[in-house]
Amino acid sequence: MSPRILVVAHNHPDLHPGGTEIFAHDLFKAYQRSGVEALFLGATNQLHRDARPGTSFQTVGTANDELLFWAGHFDRFNMSQIDLYGVVPDLVALLEDFRPDIVHLHHLLLVGAEFPALVRRILPRARIIMTLHDYYSICAHDGLMVRVHDGQRCLSGGNDACHRCFPEIAPDRFLLRAQHLKTHFTYVDQFVSPSAFLKERYVQWGLDAGRIEVVANGRPLTASAPFRSARDGRRISFGYFGNINPWKGLKVLLDAARRLIGVGVAFELRV
Repeated sequence: MSPRILVVAHNHPDLHPGGTEIFAHDLFKAYQRSGVEALFLGATNQLHRDARPGTSFQTVGTANDELLFWAGHFDRFNMSQIDLYGVVPDLVALLEDFRPDIVHLHHLLLVGAEFPALVRRILPRARIIMTLHDYYSICAHDGLMVRVHDGQRCLSGGNDACHRCFPEIAPDRFLLRAQHLKTHFTYVDQFVSPSAFLKERYVQWGLDAGRIEVVANGRPLTASAPFRSARDGRRISFGYFGNINPWKGLKVLLDAARRLIGVGVAFELRV
């Protein structure tokens, strides 16, 4: 008998086509193609949807196997869902109704670090899998592991190092934050990391290496684009694919474009 799987992400790719959302949704579809009964649950907040009275859940498109849940009351520093009277009872009802054998969690944002503990309380026999897509749990600077004051990489963090990035926050709060997250991570049966480097960061942070399996992110197979020979005089094209924010490298690309313009290279840049 095929397992029943609940896939949980911090958004839906129809609302926010980020890498984690797209991968989580692709995997959800792959589960279904393999004959598994799967349900996709994506969190959302006021950036994409208004709250609705009476329920935390909303539809997305016409699919009957995909749901949104409004989770706007979220403590970003502690990665904690604080809406105990709205979101939590609705999540309990969903877990009791769908009763998944496996819960595959793809992020703590909006969902909340407490979610694995909630699953374990409601469904003690369910297997909880969590893919560690980034470093939000380690780094309070939006998971960037980049120092606020000079933009340099930070490979490990720590109470004092984090306090230097956020002097308005006492060092002991970073200690409590880390302990809070590690405590809730004890309810996870298996972690998945898309890279060995990311796994190393979490092992250095304190997770057991034996609980983290390295599995590269995949994409659905598609036909390759046909090869096209460049026509004489055709300009070079550069493309930027992704959401625009200061940390995605767009400024580096624009600086490079300025240099090419300065030396007379004909090209086009598509963002």
